[in-house]
Amino acid sequence: MSPRLGDGVVAAALDATAAGVGPLFDLAYLDPFGLKARTFVPTVRERTPVEQVLDAAAAVLDAGRVPGTAAWAAASEQERVNWWVGGLGSVSTLPVAFSGMLGVVGRMLPLQDALGFVNQAIVLLAVARERGIHDRDRQVRMLAAVLCRRDLLGTGETGTPLSWVRRPVRSTIDLVRAVNAEFARRPQPSGAWRALGVLPLVGALAGYVGERSALSRAAADGQQWLGAQPGPV
Repeated sequence: MSPRLGDGVVAAALDATAAGVGPLFDLAYLDPFGLKARTFVPTVRERTPVEQVLDAAAAVLDAGRVPGTAAWAAASEQERVNWWVGGLGSVSTLPVAFSGMLGVVGRMLPLQDALGFVNQAIVLLAVARERGIHDRDRQVRMLAAVLCRRDLLGTGETGTPLSWVRRPVRSTIDLVRAVNAEFARRPQPSGAWRALGVLPLVGALAGYVGERSALSRAAADGQQWLGAQPGPV
């Protein structure tokens, strides 16, 4: 049996993930060129060619309900959640799925599971944010429950090195295996998509569809967990 990472190190790693990803969401609201601000004001008839281009770009952002636009401000909580899962997820899943194009090397290295784990963690944190969950401890518990199948509540473990593994680490290989096993606990593409993913040509597309499906399940599991678990916001 391979060593299993202890709850302490899992909690510490997920806490660092939540801390690092959180501020990145604020970047989605940046408006350096004032395009999003244009969506809040009526379009005037007399405009210069440059203003017409800017208004057209602003309209595209508004149609896509990009964070910071008027359409985003008018969107419901569920619509915003769906944007992160569908909008951000559609783009962020690309490197996860196409890592399978590395063929044998990709299968030898747990690259797809690692990228998939991070991708699902980012979307789950975005979902929690839109649900009004800003408490770091609750975010970490959600990530642990959905991605690692662990209940960190009341474990009593600390983040000391002694809690890194359940069994002694005899080599670096043991530690790598334990980390890889943790990545693999995330919601995975179905068996059919995984089988198609190893085929030439169609493998990348099958991998993308499978990973999108897995991401949607992770987001649904996260919302279910948040709804069932009481806690401060």
